[in-house]
Amino acid sequence: MAIVSPDTERTGLVTGTASRVLTWCKGAAPGPGEEHQVIPGVALDVYEGDEVLPKPPAATLPPGRDGAFSVRLTSGTWCLVRAGRWKQLEARAPPGADDLCWRRLVTRCDAVVKVEAGGTQRVDVRISERCPWNQPCFPPGLAPP
Repeated sequence: MAIVSPDTERTGLVTGTASRVLTWCKGAAPGPGEEHQVIPGVALDVYEGDEVLPKPPAATLPPGRDGAFSVRLTSGTWCLVRAGRWKQLEARAPPGADDLCWRRLVTRCDAVVKVEAGGTQRVDVRISERCPWNQPCFPPGLAPP
């Protein structure tokens, strides 16, 4: 269990699972059970607040084989996001991408949890992988790099 604060009177327990969902990107319609492939074991960064900040996280939760995690956090709002995303904030948007769109995309949390002292919150974080041709911050018709 990761602990951001050892003060159990001011903290709450957050438990859950983190998994990566691979979206179907092939041409033909998927068969039964092939629409999504869930792969557990995603490491998560934890930030205070409701967005990813351009600095190292308060904690990084290691990937569990079964995707399970547990962390004790101080009361307040916390952002859970795939580990390492904050490093993208140091870079500029790719050539041709809309800067504002890019910034919103990389600062968005994969899950937001409100923690109350003495409480327990359960959150399941599902991180969807985009198909290579699905690039939301590029204008229509412009091929991403």
